[in-house]
Amino acid sequence: DFNVFPNPCTEGSEISLTSSHLIKTCEVTSIRGEMIETLVPHDGKLKIGNLSQGTYFVKVNFDNGITKTKRIIVK
Repeated sequence: DFNVFPNPCTEGSEISLTSSHLIKTCEVTSIRGEMIETLVPHDGKLKIGNLSQGTYFVKVNFDNGITKTKRIIVK
C-alpha cells in the first residue's frame, strides 16, 4: 500500500508518496476516468502543478507488479 500527503492538496503543489515498495510510475486520471498524465516520482514526490481544482485518482505501479489506486483532492 502507499500513502499520499497532503491530501487534500493545493493547485501548483507537489504530493509525497510513501511506500515500503519501489514506485515505478503513477497514472493520474480524472473522476470521469480520463487519463491526465503518467508521472515518475522523484524522491517520493509528484509534481501536480498542472492539475486544477477537483478530484483525481492516482494509480501507483510498484516494482513487484502490483498496482494500487488512491483518490486525491486538489483545492
